[in-house]
Amino acid sequence: MYCSGHNKAIVTYKLGSTAKQVYETDKTPIEVTAYQKRVAATNSFKNEGFGINFYSPNNRNWVTWIVHDYAFYPIENYAYPAISPWFCDRFDFNRNSSTKELSGPSIALDTLTILPDLKCPNPLTSRCYIEIKHKGLIIFQDQGDCPATFTVQCGDCPEDTIRCKCKEYPGYCCLPCKDVAGKINNIVVRA
Repeated sequence: MYCSGHNKAIVTYKLGSTAKQVYETDKTPIEVTAYQKRVAATNSFKNEGFGINFYSPNNRNWVTWIVHDYAFYPIENYAYPAISPWFCDRFDFNRNSSTKELSGPSIALDTLTILPDLKCPNPLTSRCYIEIKHKGLIIFQDQGDCPATFTVQCGDCPEDTIRCKCKEYPGYCCLPCKDVAGKINNIVVRA
């Protein structure tokens, strides 16, 4: 538990090599969890990727993709099933943006060829997640590349700082306790 007895919690987190992100809430105390989880996949999944080549009857052309995985699904009132790719630069199968159902072109199954020499530029095995809860309910979550790291700041100022009033916005500043203590100690020694 973080920030019990405080009126604010600020979580600064980083997923992989992305820029730091900040989540701020007035719901305290909070629980923060960072974890790694293997991505959901079929038995065809390969973290290094592979190529597939097939004929698409509805598009009337041959298709070659480099993917981590693929899944078949039926197309209503159509003789051929469809294939949904999991492209190298994605973290899930291709899906319809509104319904979240699998999406992709039709495939003549007897034309599917696996091309094992084609590989994704970046292997994919797992994703990292950060989850923030208040009273057992998830109030925020994010996911990205691993590793996941975070820090929690309770109230307006980070740990090992002291809040001081000032005229500039937001009406206070946070001074490092160690520096302030050193300056006070220097004044006492000189006197």
